Amino acid sequence: MQKRTEAGYHNFMEQITLMGVTASVAFVTVTSLNELRPSLVADIGSFDRAEVDHTLQIYSQVAYSALLGCLCGVVGSLYLILHGLFRNIAQRASKRLLHRYGMQKFWLVTLMFPLFSGVIYGSIAVAYPLTLGSGHEFIGYLLSLWKQNASAKFIQNGPDEVLTANLLLISGLLKLLTTATCLGFGMFGGQIIPLVVAGVYLGFASAFYVPLLSVPLSVACCSVGIVGSFVPIPFTLVVSVTTSRLADVSAVPVFVSVLCAFSTNAGLGAVVEIAKRKSQVVGHNDPSERNA
Repeated sequence: MQKRTEAGYHNFMEQITLMGVTASVAFVTVTSLNELRPSLVADIGSFDRAEVDHTLQIYSQVAYSALLGCLCGVVGSLYLILHGLFRNIAQRASKRLLHRYGMQKFWLVTLMFPLFSGVIYGSIAVAYPLTLGSGHEFIGYLLSLWKQNASAKFIQNGPDEVLTANLLLISGLLKLLTTATCLGFGMFGGQIIPLVVAGVYLGFASAFYVPLLSVPLSVACCSVGIVGSFVPIPFTLVVSVTTSRLADVSAVPVFVSVLCAFSTNAGLGAVVEIAKRKSQVVGHNDPSERNA
């Protein structure tokens, strides 16, 4: 029986995601028709303006979430490239050092990259403390601070500190960089929570930069868009963000953002290329396939 490669698994998940497309389109269609149906039956020229505004708001949320998803797909591709670059550097340098100094210096080679990544991580954290740790504790804290003055285009953190859009944007990008550096250089840990936190920072920054974007929509879409651009668990991400305290938005815009993010990342080729390389490495190391 033919083995299903990781590349085929991602293609399978793309097909599964089409179910969500159908559900999203059906939701928008049913909502629109329900809003306009009484007016269309009675008099097409006498429909309630509030109903039309609500329908247009739904369309605009879906459109904005699609754009945010495409942006998150590009950011997700950038993260994968950085992660692969650092991992490739660590592997090549380790092989050369071991070949030069021999196994008696294995402990030195093993400690070198964690120490190097720690210096980079610590140096960045001094200037941008929001990059420290996994960052999950910052999510609720930032949302609570923002709700105290939701109309402002910044977050007031105490009497003397202001979290501006520029600061949040740089913190989000540096969060991606530090995560890629630590994991690429061989540190153990997960990448989903740090990337969700980076998405929250970028979501706040996007809403502050673009007046048309609301903070709840932008934060909800970006928080799962980066991870959803290469992790094939769209429904899990949508349910997690819509049932949490991240934002009070419906599931449709969030799913559309994840769909567009995954499609953009796959279209740029980062996910497919990584999956092909992994399958080639597995096939090269599998004795049964070499003897076939």
